[in-house]
Amino acid sequence: MHIIGDEYLGNKTLALDLTGSQIEKLFQTLPDLVYIFDLKSHKLAFINNRVSSLLGYTADDIEKMETIFPSLILHEDHVLSYKRW
Repeated sequence: MHIIGDEYLGNKTLALDLTGSQIEKLFQTLPDLVYIFDLKSHKLAFINNRVSSLLGYTADDIEKMETIFPSLILHEDHVLSYKRW
């Protein structure tokens, strides 16, 4: 998988061509919680390792509650939008 991101720096463009493993490595090094939730299957496709230190959940906890995880961490204003999917 390749993701091309363009960031404009004045009149210059920086293009990133990253593989899936490079993206995962990048997400694992970020200090923030990063997750990807598949709206069709209602399952987590990815979550970085910050979930334990930021929210206190273990990998087992996340696996048990993956279908309801977004409603636990989304702001209440966004939960209804999520549930419509």
